[in-house]
Amino acid sequence: MTKRQGTPKEWKAMGDEIKDIRNQLLEFNCNPNYQALLTKKELNLISQALKYIDKFRSHAEDRMVAKCETLPPNWQNVFFGQEVE
Repeated sequence: MTKRQGTPKEWKAMGDEIKDIRNQLLEFNCNPNYQALLTKKELNLISQALKYIDKFRSHAEDRMVAKCETLPPNWQNVFFGQEVE
């Protein structure tokens, strides 16, 4: 399957979605009610998932810069900007 370059709008939508997923996992992991129910080992699994998501975001950003002919405005924020406030 040939991979497309993607449009700036598609890259931005992907970045927004993965940031939302990461934020939801982070909020889940930091929720004191859940922390009281789960062991440290179980919570560490969520932390590992966050690390994998961050690794994905880094690779996706590299691919966007390499493949997208016209980068989205403020492309530096597509995968890593404006996260949990």
